[in-house]
Amino acid sequence: MDQVRQRLALKFDELNTLTTMLSYGGFDKDYARQLFRDCLEDAYIEGFASAEYMLNQEEDIEDDLLFFALEKEYDGESIYTKFDDYYEQNDAEKLKVLVESEFHRVYSQGGLDMAEATGRDVYKTWQTMQDDRVRETHDYLEGMTIPVREKFKTLDMDEADAPGGFTLPENNVNCRCWLSYST
Repeated sequence: MDQVRQRLALKFDELNTLTTMLSYGGFDKDYARQLFRDCLEDAYIEGFASAEYMLNQEEDIEDDLLFFALEKEYDGESIYTKFDDYYEQNDAEKLKVLVESEFHRVYSQGGLDMAEATGRDVYKTWQTMQDDRVRETHDYLEGMTIPVREKFKTLDMDEADAPGGFTLPENNVNCRCWLSYST
């Protein structure tokens, strides 16, 4: 599991580089948006591959699941519209939060989709980065194992299938938690 944690930490470092580049601007908006979309596609593939590794099983990525993960809307507004708005406003902080939060959500969704594709009874375990930056509501979940189709519930009664999927933004922003999978 340390390999998965280290690989995810590396991906967060790469993401930090991307958000820094985007915050300096200088890219055509369409190119910047394509970088964002590519980043999300890579996140999905990485999350999927991590679950494959943990479950020791290979599956094919279904295009419709990938599309669904990349086409998220909040309050009827596409994440790409939000990205465009923040980019045009040169709002580096909102851009960073959006890119990081969506990367994390899509990474988690890739893992869930792979685990469900196995057709086996799969369990997911909440993992934190086990450092002093872990928020109390997520530290509470550390090591909790539930069936893959059930939801995790935090101390503040928020719930999610995986990290990055809570209803309350404060449980998603800056989250670095991840799931491990087992049968």
